Amino acid sequence: NVHFTVRRAEGDEAARRPVDTSEANRQRIQELLAQASRTWDDYLGDEVATMPSVLPTLAQRYADAFPEAYKQDFEPRRALADIVRLERLDEGAIDLHLYRNTQADKGHWRFTLYVGGSGVSLSQVLPVLQSLGVEVLDERPYPVTLAGGEERWIYDFGLVATPELLRGSLEKDLDSSLAEAGRAGA
Repeated sequence: NVHFTVRRAEGDEAARRPVDTSEANRQRIQELLAQASRTWDDYLGDEVATMPSVLPTLAQRYADAFPEAYKQDFEPRRALADIVRLERLDEGAIDLHLYRNTQADKGHWRFTLYVGGSGVSLSQVLPVLQSLGVEVLDERPYPVTLAGGEERWIYDFGLVATPELLRGSLEKDLDSSLAEAGRAGA
């Protein structure tokens, strides 16, 4: 058990107000402290319990291999889906995932490229994406080196549909059409 003593400054206005020592507030603070002390790997373990298709040992193998930048950018639930995709990849194979964050502006999408083995260069990928009528706003590469030296790569791209693509779309709502296509390909 860890015990904390918090002292408030005498001249502080908050020090003059009564302290909420209720059981409900104590439990709320205890829960906040418990959450603050949990790691991304702990939360991944919780998610594994809800997804029997990923063994805990496999999840831990990838948790050890994912770079810290990946863990900061993606929730453990997404990591489980990525683990499934990465496990299917042979050397030189690729997989794709198109998705849209709920808070993204209209026409803004994310595209993830999964590569088995050594990575690809941005100069190889950009022309392909641009030929599809999208502009690449950002790229986030994540090298995944598993114990034993096996390599995988995750490249996450921020895309925006060009005005030409939006104007040329036969559909009134290109975002809905792309979302449907993304679900069909997932």
